[in-house]
Amino acid sequence: MDGLCGGFGDGGPGAGTPPSVEKTGPRHRPLFANLLSIPREIRHDLYQRLLVARQPLFLFLDNRDPRSVEMFAPGKPFQALAIICTNRQIHAEAAAVLYGLNHFIFLDNARHQVELIRSFLGLIGRRNAGLLGYLSINFPVVEVAGDLEGNFVLREDSLATLMLLKDRCTQLKQLETHVHHDTSAETFRSGCSGAHHIRRALSQIDSQLKQLSSLSEVIVTFYTEPPSLLMEELMREFGWTVRLGR
Repeated sequence: MDGLCGGFGDGGPGAGTPPSVEKTGPRHRPLFANLLSIPREIRHDLYQRLLVARQPLFLFLDNRDPRSVEMFAPGKPFQALAIICTNRQIHAEAAAVLYGLNHFIFLDNARHQVELIRSFLGLIGRRNAGLLGYLSINFPVVEVAGDLEGNFVLREDSLATLMLLKDRCTQLKQLETHVHHDTSAETFRSGCSGAHHIRRALSQIDSQLKQLSSLSEVIVTFYTEPPSLLMEELMREFGWTVRLGR
């Protein structure tokens, strides 16, 4: 990954700093050197102006190296990240803004997404993972357990994803889940024959989401045809926001 996360592990400024930051950091340090002399509120406003993108940040695995996480950040220059390398106090303050206020979207199919999330969280380190506030993932997949009608379980990769978020993302405020044609609700719809079955399937997801103690909002965005009125009503019963994607 170039820039945004590559140099911001738990080791502090300069630990594993990517080439793009190494080249720009020193000449910007004099500009940032006196930041600690101004009020914290003004520094925080500066961090937001420099580090918070207007659009979500898209994360994906490099096809050439499945262990390498890449990022697409529309309209956000990486040079501003040099502020992170100024000193440890500024690093801590700026990282809280960088990871806490940006919206990160994980792009991969449902079965491989857990590897992308695991790689990203490992790359930025446990401390920064704990600062993440806004994430988007694929809608968790629920499937029928064995031959028992109405008995649903989370698919292994979806469960692993939510367990990772529970363990690492301890300040997560908003989780958006995307429903696509090739993932998510399509898996369990075939096993749901009515409101009772749908509610039981969704409850498997809700029980895991409730374990994310910091989570205050769950959004389900449909990039397929709109959900049925029954499906939407039941999702809203769990307190989820339902909307259509573009």
